[in-house]
Amino acid sequence: MYGKKRIVFILCTAVLCAFLALTGCKPSPAFIEMVYDDRVSDVDESADVSEIDNSEDHTDEDTELPPQTLDEELGDPRGRERKDPTAGKDEREITAPEPEHNADANPNEGSGAAPTPSPEPPVETAAPPVETAPPAEAPPEPPEEAPQTAPPAPEPTEEPAPAVQPEFCRQLVDAAGRTVELPESVEHVAAVGEAAVLVEMLGGPERLSVSSASLSSGLSGELLNSECEMLWSGDGRSPLSAEEFSRLLELAPQACLEISGQTSFSEEQLAALEEAGIPYVVLPALNTDEGIRLAVILIGQVLGGQGEPDAVKRAEEYLAFHDRVLSLVASRVSPWLPDGVDYATGNTAAGGSGTEGVTALFVSGWDDTASWSLHDDAYETLSGTGLPYTATGYLRSPVTYYLSLAGVGNAAALKENNYSIKQSKLKYLSPIHSPNKTLTVEETAGIAYDPAYVFTSAGGSFLGESDFPAVIAATEEIKTGIESCSLWQDYGMTSSATGLTSGYGFLDKNGDIVISTVHGPYEILVLPSGVGSWGEGSGESVLTSLWAACRLRGAVSETELRSLTAEFYERFYGVRLSESQLDRILHEGSE
Repeated sequence: MYGKKRIVFILCTAVLCAFLALTGCKPSPAFIEMVYDDRVSDVDESADVSEIDNSEDHTDEDTELPPQTLDEELGDPRGRERKDPTAGKDEREITAPEPEHNADANPNEGSGAAPTPSPEPPVETAAPPVETAPPAEAPPEPPEEAPQTAPPAPEPTEEPAPAVQPEFCRQLVDAAGRTVELPESVEHVAAVGEAAVLVEMLGGPERLSVSSASLSSGLSGELLNSECEMLWSGDGRSPLSAEEFSRLLELAPQACLEISGQTSFSEEQLAALEEAGIPYVVLPALNTDEGIRLAVILIGQVLGGQGEPDAVKRAEEYLAFHDRVLSLVASRVSPWLPDGVDYATGNTAAGGSGTEGVTALFVSGWDDTASWSLHDDAYETLSGTGLPYTATGYLRSPVTYYLSLAGVGNAAALKENNYSIKQSKLKYLSPIHSPNKTLTVEETAGIAYDPAYVFTSAGGSFLGESDFPAVIAATEEIKTGIESCSLWQDYGMTSSATGLTSGYGFLDKNGDIVISTVHGPYEILVLPSGVGSWGEGSGESVLTSLWAACRLRGAVSETELRSLTAEFYERFYGVRLSESQLDRILHEGSE
C-alpha cells in the first residue's frame, strides 16, 4: 500500500512539474525539496492539486508583459512624431516583446498571460524525478490540454490604429518650413483651385481624389474630366463644413495640399488631419515666377516617381518647357526691368536693366456695385455704377513679371514709390484727373480710390499713345465694363469755351475742360485664360510672355503662339485642343 501511494504521488508530482514547465513557471525551491524528501508519509495527498487553477475565471495576468501598457506609454501612434523614418515597416507598429523567464515568479501566477508554449517544452529540467516513475505514457497528456487553457497572446497586427496607417518612409520640407512625412507611393491627394490643376498636370486625373467645384467649371470641367469628389465650393479658399470634412476623412487621401495664404482648412481641421495621420503640405503662393516653379517641384516630390505618370519627371519636363518659352521670348525682345526691382520675386534688388518697350495697364477686376460721381462744388458732371480696379505692387502680380520679360511694363507696377510695395492693394481706376473736378466713390471693402494713383500715365506716356497702346483686362467682363464706362472714353483733343486752353478731355457746363489721361484710341486686350489662370498664377502663366511678345511687340508670330499653347496642353494635360478651343483660350477676336 505504501509503495502504491508513493508511486501515485511521484506520478502526480511529475505531471505537475511538467505542466509548470510547459506554462513557463518555475517551481519554488521549497516545492522541489518536498518532492525529493523521503518523508512522503507526512504529505497531504490532496495538497498536490490545490495550488494551481487553470480555468479562465482564475487566470492571473502577467504584469511583466502587458501590451496595453505599451500603448498607453507610447500614446496614439497617429499623433507621434517620427524623427527617423525608414522605408518598409512603419516604426509605429507595436511588436509584442519576447517572453522572458522570471526566476522569482510565483507558481500561482502566469498561466493567464503566458505566451503559447514553444514546440520544445523545457521538460528536461524535471527529468530526474520523472525517470523513476514506471508509467511513461502519462506525462504527454498535460501539454495537449495546456494550449486550451492558456489564452493566445494578442496579435499586434490586428490593432486597428497601426493597420490603417501608411508606411511613412519619405520626408520633404514644405513651403512653411515644416518637415512632412509621406508614404513611398502617393496615389491620391486632396487639393483645390490652382493646386488641383497642378496635381492633374503632373500626376494625371487619377491622382486627385478630392477637390473644389472650380475644377468642374469652364475649360477645366470640359478638358480635364476629373472624377474626384468636389467637397469644396468655389475655388476652395474657405474651410469645409463639418459634414464635408467628415467625408474627406472617410476618403482618407494620402496627402492634403494647400497654397500658402489660403484657408482651405480651419485650425481644428488641420489638427484632425494630424490626428488621422493624413499628411498636410503647404505649397508656396503662386504670385511670382519663383513661387510657381517651386510649387511644381514640391508637388512632383509629393506625388513621387512611383506612379504613372512619373510626377518627378513630369515636373522636370515642365521646368524645361518653361525655360524654353522664356528663352524664345528673350531671343526676340529685350526685357523691361526697372532699376531696383526684381520682378521674379517682387523684392528690391541692386541694379537692374532697362529697355525701350511699351507700357500697358493690367486691370485685374471689375466692381459692378461701385457707385461713383464726378463733380465740383456746384453740380455733378458725370455719374454711374461700376468701376475697374487693379492690384498694385510686384509681389502679388506674376503677370507683371511675365509681361516685363516680353518688354511690356505694367503701369500698375511702374508708379513712383510703388517699387517698395510688398503686398497687393486694390485700387479703383479712372483716367479722369482734372484739377477742377473730384471723383467720389462709394468704396467696397478692400478696394479704395486714391486720386494720387494715375495708372493711365507712366513715364511721361499716356494711354492711347504709341508707347502706351493698350489695357489688358483679366476677363471679358472687365473689357465690356470699361468699354461702356463714360470715364474711360477717348474724348480726343478739345479747347475750352474761351479758347484760352486746350487738352484731352471734354467740356463741362461751364465750358471748362475736364482733363482725361486718355490721349487716343487704345486697345482692350483680354489676357488668355485656360484651365489655369494666366494672370493670378498657375502652370500656364509662363505663356503670358509668349502672348505679350506676340500681341504687343510683334516679336512672336501668331502661329508660334498657337503652336506652343497647344503643345503645353497636349504634353501636360493630355488634351489635343481644337482650333475653336485655342480661340477661346487666347480670346481671338477680342481686340
